[in-house]
Amino acid sequence: MNKLVRLELKKAIVRKGVLITWGVVLFLVCMIAGGTTVSDSYSSVFQKIYLVSPLMGILMFMIFSEAYIMEYKYRTDDSIKTTKKQKEVVIAKSIANTIAASLICISILAAMMIRAASAVDFQGLDTPIKEIWFLENSGSNITVLEMAGIQSLTFIIGSFLFAQIGLFLSSTSKSAVKPFLLGGIVMGIPFLGNIYGVSQVFPLKFLLYTPLYGMFSSQLIRYGAPTSAYVFDGIFSITIGYLFYRFTIRSFTRRRG
Repeated sequence: MNKLVRLELKKAIVRKGVLITWGVVLFLVCMIAGGTTVSDSYSSVFQKIYLVSPLMGILMFMIFSEAYIMEYKYRTDDSIKTTKKQKEVVIAKSIANTIAASLICISILAAMMIRAASAVDFQGLDTPIKEIWFLENSGSNITVLEMAGIQSLTFIIGSFLFAQIGLFLSSTSKSAVKPFLLGGIVMGIPFLGNIYGVSQVFPLKFLLYTPLYGMFSSQLIRYGAPTSAYVFDGIFSITIGYLFYRFTIRSFTRRRG
């Protein structure tokens, strides 16, 4: 299984289009992070990390959308289905794509944190987040570095959810276009809706219980979300992710060319 996961991870990431896009995104986020003061510099990270979520989504669904395409293209899916390893393939793809998505999100956060820290000579990493303007209303005493760690953890949980959705969409199509577009809609609509006025229709306390806010925990902390929001978002992401994983097994093992 470990060998299969490594193989699927390599197939997911080591692609020219993915690596180039990933590099461009890392360059862009480094350009927008940083400031002249500790407060401004680290605030830029936690404010703008949510604003670059569409770029994260593009990268992730570039990977997810082609997860099953090669098997369908070369009809190796039929030979896989004749063995006892068909479920192992789905599990390996699930693990590998979750890891790939997590690496994308965490690398973007890390690039922004390094850029922001270097702008202030790597000072202030132990500053309580209530002392930086973007998170000052949280009243929290956790440090900037701890906040980055929490954000990384929720990235992993969110990556699991979106990976399973993307893999299911990929398993139902012979073309990478449909899962890429549908996946972009799944991740993009909540973001665009929030930017363009969904918060005027739905109260903030509703948005705190959505997967995208749960993935970007800096949003939850900024708005002082109750513990129930963290618990709900975590359970929702894991449960729905698992359901889509089961749907993918059914879709892949029953599909016929």
